Amino acid sequence: MISIPPKPYVDPLVEMIELRSEINGRSYEVRIGLPLSYHKGEGSYPLLVVLDADMIFGMSHEISMAEAMWSMAPKPDQVQVPEMIVVGISLPDRATNPLRRNHEYMPKMDPAELSAETRDYLANVTRMLGVELETGGAPDFLEILRTEIIPLMEAHYRVDTQRRILTGVSASGTFCCYTLFTRPDSFTDYIIVSPGLMGGEINRLESAWARQNDDLRAGVLLTAGGAEIADPFLIYSATARMAEQLGARHFPGLRLHSWFIPGATHVQTAAPSISRGLVTLLGTKS
Repeated sequence: MISIPPKPYVDPLVEMIELRSEINGRSYEVRIGLPLSYHKGEGSYPLLVVLDADMIFGMSHEISMAEAMWSMAPKPDQVQVPEMIVVGISLPDRATNPLRRNHEYMPKMDPAELSAETRDYLANVTRMLGVELETGGAPDFLEILRTEIIPLMEAHYRVDTQRRILTGVSASGTFCCYTLFTRPDSFTDYIIVSPGLMGGEINRLESAWARQNDDLRAGVLLTAGGAEIADPFLIYSATARMAEQLGARHFPGLRLHSWFIPGATHVQTAAPSISRGLVTLLGTKS
């Protein structure tokens, strides 16, 4: 038997850019997953932006390639999913600042609006991590996406500027909602997975949008897991109410879908939701 020492695996379809924002002075790691055909032609590709990339970038890139390959199967009524460029935004200091994501992705939250159970849970998290929870960074992060990261991707890669999808899970799912109700034109489609909708700010933003606008032009998939019905952040019920509230608006340009995954925990919702979101929001019948 020939023994070869292990060595790092380098994926030729994955690249990385380190970015220091001029808006807030913070560092971000931008991971880029290219489609299989990228180096074989000159076409452009939809842009799938994945938040919490240190957790879900790899699976998102692989799911996007698998869905595109499977959609080429010679089956009747096969749904065609396009290849896409997957861009993951990672927070490089997550190990030393585990609650940075909550600040980056969430609008300002009033603790007084939280249930006693939620406040107790957050207090326990603070004691466990030794870090205070801060929120309120969502406006800056949205500006970073719009004016720094997306233009950077469009300058360096063959991006279809007419099709952008935003994906977020938990706190980054909250950010998806924030973007949808403040600058929905930033993306054409949103895959919103198990969002943290505690407090009232996201609901106020949705209501404000409905008062001031007669349409919300976007494709949206809202998902949560069946096991999240017992979550201290009330994820299952809050997501269901948001889906009902949006559906009741009857926005003509809103393509709204929801999916509640039987038995799925908070961790188990991401992969199936991304897969279904790509098919549901981007798929076309052959």
